[in-house]
Amino acid sequence: MEHNSFVGLFQNISLLLAVALLFEVAVVRFKKSNTLLTQVFTGVALGGLGVVVMLTPWTLIPGVVFDTRSVLVGIAGLFFGPLSTVIAVLMTSAFRLNQGGQGAWTGVSVIIASGIIGLVWRYFKGRQLHQMTWRELYLFGFVVHIAMLVLMLTLPWHIAMRVLSNIALPVILIYPVGTALLGSLLVNYLGRERTGKQLSESMERYRLLVDTANEGIWAMDREHVTTYVNAAMANMLGYRQVEMIGSKVENYLYPEDVELHRKSMAQRHKGKDEVYERRFRRKDGKELWTMVSAKALKNESNVFQGSFAMFTDITLRKVAENALAKSELMLRMIMNTIPDLVWLKDVDGVYLHCNKKFERFFGADEATIVGKDDYAFLNKELADFFRDNDRKAINSEGPRINEEWLTFASDGYHGLFETIKAPMHDDHGKLIGVLGIARDITARKTTEEALRESETRFKALHNASFGGIAIHDKGVILECNLGLSEMFGYSREELIGMDGLLLVANGSRDVVMSRILSGYEKPYEEYGLRKNGEEFPMRLEARNLPYKGKMVRAVEFRDITDSVNAAKALLAAKEAAESATQAKSEFLANMSHEVRTPLNGVLGMLQLLQTTEQSDEQKEYILGAIKSTRRLTRLLADILDISKIESGKLQIIEAEFSTVCLQESIIEIFHPTAREKSLNFNFHVDTQVPPRLIGDETRVRQILFNLVGNAIKFTESGSVLVEATLLPAKDNENFRVLFAVSDTGIGISDEQLKDIFEPFVQGEQSYTRCYQGAGLGLAIVRKLVKILGGEMAIDNAAGNGTTIYVSLPFKLPVSHQKQAEMQPYQTDEPVGAPWRILLVEDEELSLFSGKRMLHKMGYSVTTAPDGMEALGILHEQDFDLVLMDIQMPVMDGVEATKAIRGSSDLGAKSQIPIIAMTAYAMTGDKERFLAAGMDDYISKPVDRDELKTVIERVMGKGSPACQGV
Repeated sequence: MEHNSFVGLFQNISLLLAVALLFEVAVVRFKKSNTLLTQVFTGVALGGLGVVVMLTPWTLIPGVVFDTRSVLVGIAGLFFGPLSTVIAVLMTSAFRLNQGGQGAWTGVSVIIASGIIGLVWRYFKGRQLHQMTWRELYLFGFVVHIAMLVLMLTLPWHIAMRVLSNIALPVILIYPVGTALLGSLLVNYLGRERTGKQLSESMERYRLLVDTANEGIWAMDREHVTTYVNAAMANMLGYRQVEMIGSKVENYLYPEDVELHRKSMAQRHKGKDEVYERRFRRKDGKELWTMVSAKALKNESNVFQGSFAMFTDITLRKVAENALAKSELMLRMIMNTIPDLVWLKDVDGVYLHCNKKFERFFGADEATIVGKDDYAFLNKELADFFRDNDRKAINSEGPRINEEWLTFASDGYHGLFETIKAPMHDDHGKLIGVLGIARDITARKTTEEALRESETRFKALHNASFGGIAIHDKGVILECNLGLSEMFGYSREELIGMDGLLLVANGSRDVVMSRILSGYEKPYEEYGLRKNGEEFPMRLEARNLPYKGKMVRAVEFRDITDSVNAAKALLAAKEAAESATQAKSEFLANMSHEVRTPLNGVLGMLQLLQTTEQSDEQKEYILGAIKSTRRLTRLLADILDISKIESGKLQIIEAEFSTVCLQESIIEIFHPTAREKSLNFNFHVDTQVPPRLIGDETRVRQILFNLVGNAIKFTESGSVLVEATLLPAKDNENFRVLFAVSDTGIGISDEQLKDIFEPFVQGEQSYTRCYQGAGLGLAIVRKLVKILGGEMAIDNAAGNGTTIYVSLPFKLPVSHQKQAEMQPYQTDEPVGAPWRILLVEDEELSLFSGKRMLHKMGYSVTTAPDGMEALGILHEQDFDLVLMDIQMPVMDGVEATKAIRGSSDLGAKSQIPIIAMTAYAMTGDKERFLAAGMDDYISKPVDRDELKTVIERVMGKGSPACQGV
């Protein structure tokens, strides 16, 4: 054996181990799976490694070379499986055949044998390769290389002998060791890989356990800042995990629970673990109750590093506990409220629970009673009686009822009680005790005795009833009272067994029969038939009731002849009253016209007198007379309105109107009066109130006129404020506006408040009263508010002013666009010239005063005594405006207006502005005149300033938006 054989084989082993280390780094460590592609790649890598070690063989003789491919291929078969081994065997075998020489096929057989031995060893070792010891690896290498030496015999005999004599000992000494070293590298890798895989699987299982746990997991650092929450914890609070990282627990607590949390965290800092309940506020604001198991986290130096807690959602349990507590409280309240004695005993007769009423019976509280039996409170005889009844209730397996006379220990009350005792079982059917309820029936027993005594009295009363009573079965009378006999003229004996329909007039029998068949039980009226053939009105009412074991009908008959006659008389009176009311309305309307006409002459002349030179004394007289005239005019208007309202003939006319114009009209009318009394007067309309509304503008204005007039009249100093505010609406079309009229006046006393809305009632009734008026204003307001579907309220303090609130319904116009207005009549008169007015008036004094008043205003005036003459004048002359009286001879103002509007001969003059100036001031008059074609309206007596305002408005100098105000 040559020395250099040891050296050559050792060098080959060293090279193999070095290349194997590179192989582990380059291939094995990056092997992530055992797919087919991976096995092929591994086999190629192993074959390449074999080729590398075969490039530097130790040559014994030419053609016979030695390297470490046997070690490599054997290890491949052992650790890398069949596919990788076959590829490695094929590659190394091909390379050996390519090297050639007389030992080529022997070398191939060694390669194949090494691979097979590795695979066989792998097969028997199974999945325990990572547990192979050094000794086992050495044995494996020894077997592989014994086989290699045996295969050397396939060489020619003399070469085989020489080979074996030179390499047998070095191979046996070196190659098994090399195999064991290379195998150890792989065993170590497999161990590490298995350990890593186990660790990874363990961590994955832990992660899945944490992420899929029903319990919430929350970790935080020493500053209580969140470092981790699992999905369950985040879901409990309604957040995403990423939202909670970096936040503090306090952010999720209710303010009142923060101090409790801080105390708990103080325990964590001390290293103490705790289990407690904690309430949180979810992201959606709802309450979350949890059971917390908290642990402190410390480092190796036992220094607090943070805390870790598991949270179990117990909200449902809390809700159930609260519900149970409420239920128990409710049950206890019910038990303590009911007038019965209630108690519960166990099977041995020991009390488990009782109510307040039962405490009175024993004269002790529940805490004293519970845990004791009857013998602790009662004499033995009574206790034995109760205990015996308990046993009977248990044995009967159902409730037992008996009556017992009991005496209360608390106050000595003695009464008869109806006692019900029933066995109590748990959910599994096990007997747990006896439930007892005792009701005081002393009064009921007394009532029953009284009832029996009253039956005799009832029978007497039955016969003495003011009406007739009959009990019938399918129409046949079974029983009746004396009243029925007296009503129909039959004896009781004749009525019993009679067909009840014989008591009904022929014309009513079909109706009565249908009511019997349908079981009708409401009162109704038909006609009865007496024995003597007389028909009379009667009221019937029937009920089904049991009678001697079967259902029959009991019928009450009432003779309503007197009430029918009274109703007829009442109807006649009503018709007479309505006729009188109509006559009154017509009288008032005519009287209003007849009074207003002379008043117009009086007021006109007084206003004309104002335009002349007067002394101060004369001015005072004229002003007083004018005020009295206006007051009389207002009184007339109020009387007419209250009459119209009370007769039910007031018409509500809804139309679109302007809130701005309503505001301006109130200010225009009352601002001068308020200024005279040095009062601050304002009318504020909230910006939310729509600028145009649909409602009865006339009635709204009338309500505000009365309220504001009263407020100014009864306020000597301070202010009067009117406010209009939009109330919340149910929809976009219907809504309410709240009007509030406030003053700082004398207020209304509580005694006056109950009557102040009645007609002709005033706040001051004495002969020395300071304020004038008929007392109709508030009565009209209240009635108008009711008719309009509104509501009214007063905030009042006598001596400190009054605020009256009126809420009225309105609608929103479909479109806010203004309708195309009719082009006004235009004349050729230059702007600034005096207007030419045609005054049509039949009453001589009104004509005179009106003409003079218009002249003094600067107008050119032509007069006509009736509508017919006015038409003729209008055909001949040009005018800017017509002032038209209504009631005139020959042709009245309405007919004249229609004739003007319908005249084609007048051309453009048919559209001349026409203002009604009339003594007709009843409700609806203005609307009727405007509908006839007139442009505006002013009632008599005519106020000069108002007349000028209306003329300027109609002629276009006033505010067009407020036309008709």
